[in-house]
Amino acid sequence: MNLALEYTHLDPFVYSHRSNKSTYTNYLMSLGHALPPNSDEIAAKFSYDITNRLQIDLLYQHQRSGEGIVVDSTGRLIANYGGNINFGLGDAYLRTNGFLDGTRINRDIFTAGIYWEPVRQFYLEGKFQYRIINNLTEDIKFKDSYYFATVGIDL
Repeated sequence: MNLALEYTHLDPFVYSHRSNKSTYTNYLMSLGHALPPNSDEIAAKFSYDITNRLQIDLLYQHQRSGEGIVVDSTGRLIANYGGNINFGLGDAYLRTNGFLDGTRINRDIFTAGIYWEPVRQFYLEGKFQYRIINNLTEDIKFKDSYYFATVGIDL
């Protein structure tokens, strides 16, 4: 049995840069944590090996993010809250924003998974994820869920 508790804090503009050529990304995806910049997360995970070939996982994540880019009618940048890894412009001269400023989004994510290896190096994996996303700035809340299934061979 494994238990894990994790806290992650990413300041605004973490991994981003003024030029997309030098951001900490690969194909616009972060090479660091999956959270966007200007976010934090607390996560709790429980894993249990029922047998040496059957495992269950439960994961809860509570995430908070500050997002948004504000431009005026001429297209001039007024505010960049540092929540977009692919848009780092404004980090040096628009230092008026603090942590979690901008459009505030909270996410609660519940994930349950099962991993089964019926024969050596052949596995089946299934996951169910339920998300509650709450845009506090615009007072919009929605829920969704996903099912994932994987069949694979470890070589």
